[in-house]
Amino acid sequence: MKYAFVVLFAVAICTLSAALFENAEYNFRQPDGSQLSLFYSGDEFQHRLHDENGYTVMADPSTGFAVYALPGEQGLKASSHRVGSIDPAGLGIPQNLLPNPEKRDKMIREKEMLADRKSTRLNSSHRIR
Repeated sequence: MKYAFVVLFAVAICTLSAALFENAEYNFRQPDGSQLSLFYSGDEFQHRLHDENGYTVMADPSTGFAVYALPGEQGLKASSHRVGSIDPAGLGIPQNLLPNPEKRDKMIREKEMLADRKSTRLNSSHRIR
């Protein structure tokens, strides 16, 4: 009986999926004190901040202001266009940009490896004698 519980528990750990959220509201405070109403969508491995029209937003690394994201060689990069100051569609900025999928895949593999190690330790420490 104990063994069955341990096996079921280990299987449950290994099959946990990421928590999905869609359009969760987020108030982004700009460096000048103003606030933007933005949204988070995704899961624990891949998520993005975006505006109400689906344009991906990120903080400009040099200024801290929210700007529209652009596709880059290593994932997303910050544009020079502050959110709300321009129409991103008029500039040809794509909607629904996602972060680098290779980074997401690496995080998933790391979580699976951690779950496997926990499962192995749990199984080896609770053997029926």
